[in-house]
Amino acid sequence: MRALSIWLLATGLPSLAPAQSSTRDEAPATLSETLNLPAFEGAIDPTAYVLGAGDHLLIEQWGLKEATTTADVSAEGKLLVPRLGMFQAGGQPLSTLRTTVENKLRAIYPSLHCTLTLVRPRSFLVHVVGAVAKPGTYRATPMTRVSTLVARAEPLPSASTRAVEVRRSSATDPLLRADLMRFTLLGDRASDPTVLDGDLLFVPLRQTEVEVTGAVRRPGRYELVHGNFTELLELAGGLNAEVANELPLRISSRSENDRIAVRSVLRATADASALHDGDRIHIPTLGDLHRVVVVEGAILGLPGTPPSVTAESHTTPLPRELSVPVPFVEGDGIRDLLNKVGGLLPSADSNRAFLIRPVNDSPGARQRIPIDIGAIASGRAPEIEVQPGDTLVVPTRRDTVLVGGAVQHPGLYPLNPDLHPADYLTLAGGATRTGDPAAARVLSHNGQSRLVSKATTVDPGDSIAVPERRMTTAEWIEITLILGNIAVASTALALSQIRR
Repeated sequence: MRALSIWLLATGLPSLAPAQSSTRDEAPATLSETLNLPAFEGAIDPTAYVLGAGDHLLIEQWGLKEATTTADVSAEGKLLVPRLGMFQAGGQPLSTLRTTVENKLRAIYPSLHCTLTLVRPRSFLVHVVGAVAKPGTYRATPMTRVSTLVARAEPLPSASTRAVEVRRSSATDPLLRADLMRFTLLGDRASDPTVLDGDLLFVPLRQTEVEVTGAVRRPGRYELVHGNFTELLELAGGLNAEVANELPLRISSRSENDRIAVRSVLRATADASALHDGDRIHIPTLGDLHRVVVVEGAILGLPGTPPSVTAESHTTPLPRELSVPVPFVEGDGIRDLLNKVGGLLPSADSNRAFLIRPVNDSPGARQRIPIDIGAIASGRAPEIEVQPGDTLVVPTRRDTVLVGGAVQHPGLYPLNPDLHPADYLTLAGGATRTGDPAAARVLSHNGQSRLVSKATTVDPGDSIAVPERRMTTAEWIEITLILGNIAVASTALALSQIRR
């Protein structure tokens, strides 16, 4: 160990003794880090390497006389070259200083040549602040990239990795921004610059984050700087082979009152739609073409759509109703489905629509979800996203009253505002022998039920039901006596036949 320390001192490298410093360093993982030797990505570019205090240079002169010496750039940024004097080295690219020294040497000693070579880069301090768990001062070299120091400072989960500010010590230097995500995902070295003496790295909080799903190579959440679709698609690795080119993109955004607004956008015009924090974009896949949602009822339908249901009654005919399958698209809502089927017929009853949805845990079971299309369209109710296998039913508005149950002529009867509920029972021929008109009830489309005797009006689409009458005790006794008489008569007849 002593011999190794002597060798390090002879070569001008720092010893293994730990320096007393408040700066933060990574734990050594390789031999070069253990010996505190700089690690290089490649050969130093003289045109890009900016000299500073502490750089160790090799000065070689040859011609009439050969000489080799080493020198460090002083704390003031000066470099002393034998026979030539002092040069300003700090802040100068290595190639510029080399040219300056060679030109002055040739002017004084035409037969003497000189070259400068960087032997050991300097180390300096860089401040890392902002949205990091370990803000502070970190040791770096001119080859250290911003991503290395930010990783040491441990960014917070909410930290931005696409807009890290690199603030130079000089007020005249422009503000640089490092895009570490672009460097990590796309390998763009220009997005991860190297640091200089006295730099301050400020890690801001993330501002815009958008999620992309569907036909992309890297689905996930990405931070956006420019907030457009092209930027998001580039970070997500581009489209994959499963993209469905005929289907539009689906953009889900949070609107006022924490409601989710979903809109369809063609991919060719997607850049015209600005993306905001929390947005979600679904790029449709070929699988979306095979998953369908059915819309049926009083809908206009696409051109050429044949009617699938035609309902008639002996009293009032109903308008035609259609059933149209629509390809499922992630994020589609009720309004999207209606737009795809051409809208509603004038006879549609938008307040009584409902969604039939399969129950995942119970094969074959379905649940009915009431839908108020008018409230959704006006923004008074939140949009409802559909799922594969859903069926949206929009019933026809009936300006009729359905009279059913234990009546002589059940069916649909035209609504007449001058009639009372009991009048519709008369139109239906009255109750049957087993019917109980006193228990008849008016059933509204909203689920309310009231006795006919207490109802004063009937609304369009209401139903009047007459239940079967329960028999009283006296009726049961009468039936029992009748059956008993029948049994006695049958027994007497049988006995008379036997005597003969």
